[in-house]
Amino acid sequence: MIYGLPERLRELREKFGISQRDAAERVGIAPTTISGYERGERTPDVLTVLKFSYIYNCSVDYLLGKSHEDDSHIYIDVTELSGEQRKVIDELVKVMKKN
Repeated sequence: MIYGLPERLRELREKFGISQRDAAERVGIAPTTISGYERGERTPDVLTVLKFSYIYNCSVDYLLGKSHEDDSHIYIDVTELSGEQRKVIDELVKVMKKN
């Protein structure tokens, strides 16, 4: 078990209003596995932790306890955007950082 991971997984899932069943579908595992992770009875593999970071919009560092801040407000999922759309967002962030 990774210290703090079960609590963080449950906290984030509840924060996003996602049921264990929904989380399981998004990750591609059984709902009972999610329950096991949240109770600390099971430990997810690296790929599963990465999937959780995308679902809950947070860093892997936060999930694993390396970072103690919920930095979910920092990350934006742009995976389904075109290259041009990503450039627009990048430029917007640059402008906002200057102000």
